[in-house]
Amino acid sequence: MFTGMTVVEAAAFGAPSCVQRGDSVGCCALLSETGGEFVPADWTDEKNSIDSIANAVEGYLRAGWDGARRGGGGGDDDDDSLRAIGARARRRAVGWDLLASGREIAKILTRAVRGESFAQSRWTLPDATEQKRLAPLWRAASIAVWCDGAWRMIRSDDDGGGGGEAGPGVRSFDDDDGFSKRRAPVLPAGTYVIVTAHNPMGARADPAANDSAARALAASVRDMRPSPAAVLPTLSIDPGEGGFDAWNEPGVAAMLPETDPGAARTALIRLARRHGQAAVYELTCAPDGRMRIGVTPVFPGLEGLACGGVAAAGASPPASMPRSPP
Repeated sequence: MFTGMTVVEAAAFGAPSCVQRGDSVGCCALLSETGGEFVPADWTDEKNSIDSIANAVEGYLRAGWDGARRGGGGGDDDDDSLRAIGARARRRAVGWDLLASGREIAKILTRAVRGESFAQSRWTLPDATEQKRLAPLWRAASIAVWCDGAWRMIRSDDDGGGGGEAGPGVRSFDDDDGFSKRRAPVLPAGTYVIVTAHNPMGARADPAANDSAARALAASVRDMRPSPAAVLPTLSIDPGEGGFDAWNEPGVAAMLPETDPGAARTALIRLARRHGQAAVYELTCAPDGRMRIGVTPVFPGLEGLACGGVAAAGASPPASMPRSPP
């Protein structure tokens, strides 16, 4: 089922469901994998999908209805048992009342008034060979974030090893915990999801189409609920010698709110998918200045692009950078 209303209806009675991971099923507009509101499985591999589903379900059934905790803080959000998954799903489903539904309808009407297109574009996802080529480019992040009237340049450990010497102008890294060394903060502490609407699937798009997509993305982020704690303009830059002049994509860095960060993260990933992006960056900034950046694919089947997180540090922006966000 593409919509999966049965999943939501079951959730209203506290019954957990097994759902394709990656938010590709319609019910994921309400229930989220990151929020622990269903049992995720990968149904996309024709050879192994049956085993994947069976293993996911069997693991939970063997653990029993009350299961074992994940070893977290012991609260309900750390409980990975079927009972807890069903309870979280029920809270989400029952919370989808007439008011919540009305708000979503209002968003659709607002998009119509703005003249935004509702056509579903189709993109060709990179195959395994192309993902292998693209993964190092995604991992070698080079992102400028506009904060307090200046560009703050952030780069990842571009050798792909999580340690060693950093690239030109980049500070050194620690590889013991995946964070960079302690130093003056580059950005306010928090977790940011960095997303762009330019050049779907990495193919250069018409400038007018890019500008239109960027405006639609900005409006969607502004209307998000829960709202991001902060939204900062960004420029993703070619990490190679060509730098800004070779490739640059405007976007936003949305700081996840303290209240329901999982829902905000899911909404941002869904926006990236709507605009045909292969992945988003997730940047974590600690209060002591340490940073870590990872790559999160937004479509099922693009797991070859994933990077759980490498150390990141500040750097000097290229001389060719614009003086302010475009």
